[in-house]
Amino acid sequence: MTGSRRRSPDGLRACYPGDLMDIIVGMARFEERDPVLDRKNAERALNLYFVH
Repeated sequence: MTGSRRRSPDGLRACYPGDLMDIIVGMARFEERDPVLDRKNAERALNLYFVH
């Protein structure tokens, strides 16, 4: 995912995948829909996770 590389110049961390999936699941619950791992939701999660 190039989005995470742009947002984290120190490199990827082992916790990122789980954290991002938690965000995707949380967004889906809030929007009352099933969670889907796709580019759109991944980008949305990255934007929330890396809020510098």
